[in-house]
Amino acid sequence: MIRNEKGVTLFELLVTISVGSVVIAMLMSILSTTLVSKNFMDHENRLLQESYNISEYLQAEIFDLGVRTAEKLEVEDEDEHQILQLNHEYDIVVDPETGSVRRDYSTSDSYILHLDFTEGTIHYGNSDNFIYDYQNPQFEDRQGTQLNTDDVRIEPNSDIRLDCIAQDRFQGEMKCYSAIIRLDLELNYIIQDKPLFNAKQFTTTLVF
Repeated sequence: MIRNEKGVTLFELLVTISVGSVVIAMLMSILSTTLVSKNFMDHENRLLQESYNISEYLQAEIFDLGVRTAEKLEVEDEDEHQILQLNHEYDIVVDPETGSVRRDYSTSDSYILHLDFTEGTIHYGNSDNFIYDYQNPQFEDRQGTQLNTDDVRIEPNSDIRLDCIAQDRFQGEMKCYSAIIRLDLELNYIIQDKPLFNAKQFTTTLVF
């Protein structure tokens, strides 16, 4: 009777385990890199979606408000605040008896767009309903006016630019009644109070 006494030696077993360990380590490294890249892409897409949501919201709000004039408010430290005031100065009304057209200033309303770099937040709301403090620039209801989510921060390189196209006098004061508003938002994703990566910049252009 012939016996097959061939088997695996200890050396061959060690070589097999070593090669297998190297292959598994390489696969785990590739998997880890892939997961990290996917995580970064997911968060970058989140920033893009956040910017899109803010842009769409502001465009809809400006349209609904019927903005007549805009003015960028001066603050002592522009490194901490950027503030734009949007005004609905009047409505156009027609006298039913005479058919004449006039401006009705009793419908005037003002909204504030505020970049607060000290908190890394962007706010928008009615200056009366949400009580806006012009001396210490902020809304009393900060949560109710905040546009960005808590895990996305507005970076100090963000900016509001108002390019006035035409001016006119409204109730004795010269104001910009046609303009291009450029909102440059530099956003970063925050995890455990730390930025995840370099901030991404997004630009929104609003015209009225």
